[in-house]
Amino acid sequence: MRYIDEIWIIDPDGITLFNYSQKKSEDGALIGGFFSGIYKFLKEIRNEAINSINLGNSKFVFYQSPEGFLFIAQAKIMSIDEEIIRRLKLVESEFFEKYQDILHTWDGNINRFFHFSKNINKVFSSI
Repeated sequence: MRYIDEIWIIDPDGITLFNYSQKKSEDGALIGGFFSGIYKFLKEIRNEAINSINLGNSKFVFYQSPEGFLFIAQAKIMSIDEEIIRRLKLVESEFFEKYQDILHTWDGNINRFFHFSKNINKVFSSI
């Protein structure tokens, strides 16, 4: 994951299901919710989805799945959005493959997704 520092997976209701960080993150759920709110707000007022937001030396790249899940990556500023989105789509595929059954009957317990970091490592080591 040369270019990606952090990933969030957020459900259609804005709940952070999973957060992966290569370094210590302050509060993944809070930050994920914040960016989910920004994404939805900008999508509403612009009538189109945003791909990324630059902030300091980082950029936050957004991909919304057809099911409404939001995949966000914090990446190096020089990263190419399309490449980051391609990687987020790989994460999406792996996430839905692993948790498809759980998501249909999900009880609100985000701890069910805790072990997805192993899959994140697998996705990025195969690139």
